[in-house]
Amino acid sequence: MESAAFSATVQDRHGSIVVVVQGELDMRAAPQLDQVLESLVAKGHAAVVLDFAGLSFIDSSGISVLIAAQQGLQARGGHLAIHSARAHARKVFEISGLTELLDVRAEGPEEGFLPG
Repeated sequence: MESAAFSATVQDRHGSIVVVVQGELDMRAAPQLDQVLESLVAKGHAAVVLDFAGLSFIDSSGISVLIAAQQGLQARGGHLAIHSARAHARKVFEISGLTELLDVRAEGPEEGFLPG
């Protein structure tokens, strides 16, 4: 069974950094998202929004990347937000208790929105 192609595209939406995630965030794709997020943190971005409207699947390796990114941003006074999370992804976050750590929303990123 082939997995859906994964992509993570960084966009600047009126001063807000938004990473548009498409496909399956599994153990093969997690390193790609990790690189994108680490690069944003290294460049000094304190607030990052992940747009999960196109996310079709997430596993524990994807969740690990999100936790590491949140911790890296938080250490710099920043914040990670997840927007447009589909019901299956929100359920994973709720069951694992990560809604206490991660800002997870069903709504999409608003224009000019900076989390935090």
